[in-house]
Amino acid sequence: MSQRKSSTRPNVTQLTMSQQKADALHQYQDTDGHFSLVRNFRLADLVTIMNGVCGSFSIFSSARYLITNDIDYLWSALAFPLAGLMFDFLDGKVARWRRSSSMLGQELDSLADLISFGVAPSLLAFVVGLRTYLDTVVLTGFMCCGLARLARFNATVALVPKDEAGKAKYFEGLPIPSSLGLVSIMAYWAKNGWIEGKEGIPWGTVTLWGKEGGRGELHVFSFVIGFWAAAMDMLLAAMDIYCRVPYPSSKTRRGTKMVSTDDVQRLFLQAIFSRGILSGKLAQTLWAKCVAAVQAADPDLAIPYSNSKDAWDAFVTRVNRSLDSLDLEFRHLHDENTGKEMYALVNRKGDEIAQMATEYTPAEIAYFKAIIELIMLAPRESFSVSSTAALREVSAIRPKTNMSKTQAEVVLGSFVAKGWLVKSKQGRYSLSTRSLLELLPYLKSTYPDEIVECTICMEILTRGIACHTNNCKTRMHYHCFTTFRRRHNACPSCRTEWPAKHSETPLIPVGEGAARPGDEAKRRARSEDSDADEEDYAEEDEPRKSQQRTQRSQRPKTGKTAQRESMNVDDDADDDFEYDPVKKEKASQPTRRSTRK
Repeated sequence: MSQRKSSTRPNVTQLTMSQQKADALHQYQDTDGHFSLVRNFRLADLVTIMNGVCGSFSIFSSARYLITNDIDYLWSALAFPLAGLMFDFLDGKVARWRRSSSMLGQELDSLADLISFGVAPSLLAFVVGLRTYLDTVVLTGFMCCGLARLARFNATVALVPKDEAGKAKYFEGLPIPSSLGLVSIMAYWAKNGWIEGKEGIPWGTVTLWGKEGGRGELHVFSFVIGFWAAAMDMLLAAMDIYCRVPYPSSKTRRGTKMVSTDDVQRLFLQAIFSRGILSGKLAQTLWAKCVAAVQAADPDLAIPYSNSKDAWDAFVTRVNRSLDSLDLEFRHLHDENTGKEMYALVNRKGDEIAQMATEYTPAEIAYFKAIIELIMLAPRESFSVSSTAALREVSAIRPKTNMSKTQAEVVLGSFVAKGWLVKSKQGRYSLSTRSLLELLPYLKSTYPDEIVECTICMEILTRGIACHTNNCKTRMHYHCFTTFRRRHNACPSCRTEWPAKHSETPLIPVGEGAARPGDEAKRRARSEDSDADEEDYAEEDEPRKSQQRTQRSQRPKTGKTAQRESMNVDDDADDDFEYDPVKKEKASQPTRRSTRK
């Protein structure tokens, strides 16, 4: 039983981030030839590098201005950061257009921003006149604060609250591109000639200590730059004062949080994991919700969706293709009572039930296997077991356990509550749709001779009807019979005329309706995989003495003795049933075997 426990489930955010980082590291391993680093670059990464190129040109232009005093170099140094902002905006657009993202792009974005919006503006401030000792200290602090700001963003971007579109609702601190505000102020000064020299910079200087012109001199504008640096580095945030500025970040979309069409399947599977089994209608509704959520995160993303059966089948095929390497399958089965299409995520391997369980103890799993055996080996294809027989089975669990009948009753209630078993109003247990879906490989591998399939839909059948003609193998679900009977009035195999309703005679019920009171007197014949299989006892025709019969009833029957005695009980019960074809049908059924070790 594949039971998933939420208490042991790892944090989804941590799991996603760890997996993405592992994939990113594996991607850049140089194991596939030369130039692997260059070949791993995406078009958006090249656009990001152009941002860094613009910042570098601004730095060199500032240096040339210091050497030549040519004002054209100063204007070039002021213009290149603005060009870098354009490339910083375009890289996110290109990433969404190409539908590609990488952790490399996120790191490149931060490094390029540091050059264009951290180092370049600081050097510009130096060349226009902020050249005192304390000015250089402030400008150095400005660059370091920008560096810390970008490092914090990369570390916490996954934890920042997002809006419906997947963008960060706020940033703690000013984004580093806001330094272009300082650049625009310096451009205005350059236009008016308010640069260079102690008196050229507006607001002048102040002397904090020592004599005028010494190390204690500082331009007033440096206080503005220092405050800007503090806002970026979140020194205000350290005092619980957050600067939350709405800012559509391309890094959030380009980094690990960028959405793609594959996110539809990821969201859909997460919803399936949390539900276990669900109807086809609900599954299609979840699909539509997942498409809408991903579409809201990126309106430019083209996601194929259509409210049609062909589109749904194509989506299920894509989901199963992604699960193929895990030997999992998103499989459907019709509910045997209502005919509704049900879906569940199942393990395609025929693993033992104990290997699939995560919540029940080994004793409880062994008990569940014993209940399944009783259900699958039930006589006359009744595929059910009474509560009395189910509780009595505790003593037959191998290996022996100390589970009491009171505990077994609680465990049975748990099986019903978890959806593994169904309990009818008559108190009989049968397999649920969830069990038939998730345990189908186990049932087919363990009970291949007992599996009954519907003649119409070819799905496993534990509730329905059987043709009353002797040796006819036709079996149908109730809903399949109703659909078939609308157009045909005879059995598809033997052409015997059928009644209009499945509840009418002479149709033979399959499932709980086929059970008889005598079935619970003694257990169905079972063969044991031990030396007792070779013991052959004579069939008892007459009753024994009361004491011998009591002693024999307390001793487990083995080999052919148990088989013959059980068959006598079944025949006696059949004699009480007044419809003759049932007895003929019963006699033609093969003896069912046991898998009990």
